[in-house]
Amino acid sequence: MREHLFPSGAPSVWNLCEHLAPIIGEDPGTYNFAELCSLFEYKKNRKELVAQVRSKFKGLRPTGGLQNVAEYDWVSIFTTNYDDLVEKAFLKRSKDIRVFSSNFDFGEPTPPTSTSIFKIHGTIGHDTSDGHRSKNDSD
Repeated sequence: MREHLFPSGAPSVWNLCEHLAPIIGEDPGTYNFAELCSLFEYKKNRKELVAQVRSKFKGLRPTGGLQNVAEYDWVSIFTTNYDDLVEKAFLKRSKDIRVFSSNFDFGEPTPPTSTSIFKIHGTIGHDTSDGHRSKNDSD
């Protein structure tokens, strides 16, 4: 078993594969993450896939340098991470943010005091299986 390498406790892609593959009777090393998620969704369903992935991200807290990201006056931040650690770092410092994780998030004005956070792969908290209009594109 490969351990995660992230101080926050966030799982690596390998850890997610190790978690998901046995649930559907597969070997974790057979498929990449995107393939495994597609297969999981086919064999089970999307709601179960999302629940299983989310279970591995519970209780995470920003650590190390990520704790300090909110100390700077960023105009915007672009991230491929779909966890919510950047948001937690800003909220811990009581700084305003505006998160964009899909096309549906555009259209409302962003307050000038807010830091815009663009989550290119979506966000773990929004998925079509929850009734949101967008899905997390990381899987």
